[in-house]
Amino acid sequence: MFSAVRKIISGGDNRNDVKKLVQRYNKDLSLITNKIHDYETKSRGIEEKAKKVRAATTYYYLTLLMCIIAYVYLKYRPASAVLSTIIGLALLICLRIAITRFYMLLSKKYESRLSALRSLHQDKMEELKQKTNFYYTNSLIQRFSSGESGSDDMMLLMDDEVKMKHEQLEKLKLELDQLRKDETPKKQDFEAREKWFDKALGLLAGGDDLKSLQPSMSLISCSQCKKSFGCYSVVGVPFRYVCPNCGFKASTDTERPEALNNSRTDAQDVATGAAVEAAESLDEKKDLGMH
Repeated sequence: MFSAVRKIISGGDNRNDVKKLVQRYNKDLSLITNKIHDYETKSRGIEEKAKKVRAATTYYYLTLLMCIIAYVYLKYRPASAVLSTIIGLALLICLRIAITRFYMLLSKKYESRLSALRSLHQDKMEELKQKTNFYYTNSLIQRFSSGESGSDDMMLLMDDEVKMKHEQLEKLKLELDQLRKDETPKKQDFEAREKWFDKALGLLAGGDDLKSLQPSMSLISCSQCKKSFGCYSVVGVPFRYVCPNCGFKASTDTERPEALNNSRTDAQDVATGAAVEAAESLDEKKDLGMH
């Protein structure tokens, strides 16, 4: 009985501690973000202020300098007026340089404070995540809120997907081995190879079959003889096509004709190699998982 009461009391204390912790970090982070906002605002206005101060200083200084030069010219010799002009312009240049340096130092000061505040903000956020077990709880929430209904386990879904892809790739490997054994150049062999290539392309693109690639892919048919030989094009991507039956040429880009002859063969080789590598990689992962 006393243990139950103690658990109830300790549970209430834990909830109060978490609440106080969140409130304390809320206050600290609010103060830090307000300071960051203030320094960012000041930093953005420094260059504009420097331009205004330089312009105002130049205007009033030149006005005063002209009055002094006129007085010296009338009161003393012209040479003294020229000397006063040179000295006055040199002082003006020095004054403008001093103003620029001052605002540069002020900008660096704001930047250093901003860097320190951002670092402090990041440290506070990390402390809050550690003390509230943010990473652990967030990973659990993401894992067990997957799927269409938001109530599935992500690990189980990934295992099912990996198994399904592994079975599909194994089937493609068996079909490829069978096609390699048969070396007779028959029409049905050509059609079988074309179908295998289409299956591999669809699987590597992320779908279970070629239907899942619609409407991203479209079947290429000859516009003259109306025949199709199992070639597909990606919608929106330029291509060149020569009909094997009648030799009619169709193109949607300016690609050179000599680059067309090997395009289909290269694509088949890439898809074949990628499918075999993917199957072997899944085999290795499966073996590691079993060990």
